[in-house]
Amino acid sequence: MTVAVMEAVVLDAMLTTTRTLDGFPRRFQCKIAQIAAWLWFLAALSDRAWQPDRATPRLVRAGQWYLNRWQQLIPNNSTLFIHYVRMMNMLSSPAALLHPALLLKILFQSRCLAPSHARPTPGPSPPPLPR
Repeated sequence: MTVAVMEAVVLDAMLTTTRTLDGFPRRFQCKIAQIAAWLWFLAALSDRAWQPDRATPRLVRAGQWYLNRWQQLIPNNSTLFIHYVRMMNMLSSPAALLHPALLLKILFQSRCLAPSHARPTPGPSPPPLPR
């Protein structure tokens, strides 16, 4: 789903359960800010890599390393590829990339593994596509 569709779903749910519109705009804006927070974080994280002259906090550097590591490993690991593509297309939460089984692959898999020797490795299966 795109951000607009996700926000429309929230709006519909709030309108069907709200008895009064007092304070409704503020509550709605707070809800949709939660939807966009991860997306803005990921976009800003990538943009910070292009600003080498600025002091970068450790958490940002760790996030950049983690996403770069994903991009290094996904050509040879179909499980990582599926989870990454689902996240990039907003079918899964970015938090799905922090699943313990995937985290271990990112931390300990060698990127020197040749594609011909790469096999799909078991990990958490992605959730089914929405219908």
